[in-house]
Amino acid sequence: MAGDFLSSARKRFLSSSVAAALEKNHYTDLSRTGLDVLKLSAVQGAALEADGCEVLPLSDARAAPLLEKLLAQPMSASSAKYFELAKATAAGSLVVVPAGATATIRLSYPASSDGAKLSTFFTLYSIGVGAAVRVLEENRLNSSHVVSSEVFLGENAVLHYSTLLASAPAAISLSQRRFFAGPGASVTSLTAVFGASLCKSLSEAVLEGAGSSSRDNSLAFASGTQHFDLASNLHHRAVLTKGSSVMRAVLRDSGRAVFWGNIRIDKGAKHADAYLSQNALLLNPGARADAMPTLEIEEADVRATHSSSVTHADDDSLFYLASRGIPKPEAKKTLASSFLESVAERAGVAQALAPIEAEIARKWLA
Repeated sequence: MAGDFLSSARKRFLSSSVAAALEKNHYTDLSRTGLDVLKLSAVQGAALEADGCEVLPLSDARAAPLLEKLLAQPMSASSAKYFELAKATAAGSLVVVPAGATATIRLSYPASSDGAKLSTFFTLYSIGVGAAVRVLEENRLNSSHVVSSEVFLGENAVLHYSTLLASAPAAISLSQRRFFAGPGASVTSLTAVFGASLCKSLSEAVLEGAGSSSRDNSLAFASGTQHFDLASNLHHRAVLTKGSSVMRAVLRDSGRAVFWGNIRIDKGAKHADAYLSQNALLLNPGARADAMPTLEIEEADVRATHSSSVTHADDDSLFYLASRGIPKPEAKKTLASSFLESVAERAGVAQALAPIEAEIARKWLA
């Protein structure tokens, strides 16, 4: 019976994907990437190392109500066509964390043997009441791909979720993480973007339980002609919810970043508290960043604020560091590293810091 539901769900996800238009706007035009003509790769599912939980196929009966809930959600505006395609076509896994359990999950992706095909991955998480979970996701795929992770948190569950996106330079990377937080549940997420020619990263927190919270953190370092679209959505559906999103990017050469940040507070979500920050540091005249913050507020008794800035590595800071014996090239490295690493430290995921520092160092060798 569950297998029949999975087949039906896949057809409905595929129908949504077909109906959705290719993303095309002033900043990003996916119709020019060639993704729509790539055949799907037969690559196997994500590699999961899990301690304190079960890893099951999506045909397991426990996946059915979660898939039904996903089908009832509005599609994410950013690259919806491809994230729905991933749910329809990827082999997929269901990760179940029991109530009260403590679990650590490591998630990675196999390399495709055919760079001319599109790989899709889908992981569905069910985190039980009062569970404490840490997810470490690492993406070093060498070909174009779509990755979708959907996470449901039970009451008072605590999740730390970190994602490293460091795909091969020629790849196109579309990556989504969406969190549905029950009453009193909390999510702290960290996304670090370094790889791919074009990377679209979406992190979304749906705070549907009273007193739930989300702390979203995104950092990126684009060089050469890399183009990164970084999206962070905070959706407050219940009372006393709290959400914050901090997004930072360093751009050198002709690198480009676009920040998409959205705070939505539904009618009835009284005493919601939301904050969005978007900041970019440009190291070269050819680098560019655009910040697109939006607020949709339907309730009066809330607090919602945002800030954004695009700055250059200023002469005063470089002069100060030079006066301390640090040459200008090294001073730029110091500014860039501290600018990004402060975001990683805010997320409090110690295991993610070393890989991020290594990727920042590698950017200066390119």
